[in-house]
Amino acid sequence: EKNSTLTKLCLFTDKFGAKGAKALATALGKNNTLIELRFYCCDIGGGALAAALERNSTLTYLSLETCRIDDDGAKLLAAGLEKNEALTDLIIRYSMIRDEGAMAFAAALEKNQTLQSLELSKSSISDDGARALGVALEKNATLTSLSLEHNSIGSEGARAIGAALEKNAT
Repeated sequence: EKNSTLTKLCLFTDKFGAKGAKALATALGKNNTLIELRFYCCDIGGGALAAALERNSTLTYLSLETCRIDDDGAKLLAAGLEKNEALTDLIIRYSMIRDEGAMAFAAALEKNQTLQSLELSKSSISDDGARALGVALEKNATLTSLSLEHNSIGSEGARAIGAALEKNAT
């Protein structure tokens, strides 16, 4: 909260738990210098971070790798993303996000005007989630990179994203 120089923070642990995650998220909501935050193997859920995303105006890069983000956590993060005006890169790898979570991010992409890169790789997103993201791509004017590698997207999902590419200008 009071630090005025730290711009990058990387945390690799699963030991600080929900209380620690909440404390970090509270500080993030008040911090105005941190621009990059990386969590690896942290059980952070998504609720506390979502609230911080709504308030933080400096964080541009957030990576959540192997952080047990499921559909509920994705919905919370997506709600925070809808209101965020700074984040340009959101990386979520090795998560438990399924179609419901992907649909929440799709809805957020229709409103968010700053996110340029979204990675939802190594999850369990299938055709329904890909279709929702495809619809969002048709409306979003800022996203330039979308990574959905190592999911369960079949030909229907690929067609939906392909159709969106025909209409997307970014």
